[in-house]
Amino acid sequence: VESAVVDPSPAALRAAGTDYPDRISDAYLQTPEDTSSAFGDRTDEVTADADTPYDEAVAIEDYLESTKRYSLEVSQPSGNVAEKYLLEMEAGYCVYFATTMTQMLREEGVPARYVTGYTTGQRVDDDTYVVRGLDAHSWVEAYFPDHGWVRFDPTPGGTRSDVHTDRLRDARANGNEDADTDESADV
Repeated sequence: VESAVVDPSPAALRAAGTDYPDRISDAYLQTPEDTSSAFGDRTDEVTADADTPYDEAVAIEDYLESTKRYSLEVSQPSGNVAEKYLLEMEAGYCVYFATTMTQMLREEGVPARYVTGYTTGQRVDDDTYVVRGLDAHSWVEAYFPDHGWVRFDPTPGGTRSDVHTDRLRDARANGNEDADTDESADV
């Protein structure tokens, strides 16, 4: 696989403005109808010092990363998951972090989308990595005019190797002895 990494500077993203194409606004600013005013109030508190959509995204990312713990040992709440996670839960895994950040950005009028994929996996040789099911991950992309979709990852540890290590430890603790072996490559 070959890919290009587009990495605009923070200054460029701060200057991008909010002139979103209709196709982006129509699809990526929707929020659940049952969202409470408490969700909006908390989001407003988190982004109070932010002057631009980029600053809002960074503030939300930092807030979630610093106030919520990473854990695979959580139960899915009923109802609006992002709202429950932001207002009531103390821990979750990447799905919770990314879902909540996506809804918070949209609440602030910043087009955002929830993205799933994989971390880089385990390095096994120069420029060679093994990517397994345990490397599945979720993150957020926010839209910036003239730059497109930019990645944000509010999960503590994000795509760093400690998330992979935690998942392997948890998988092994739950009886998956094949975690991080050839037998787990197709998971």
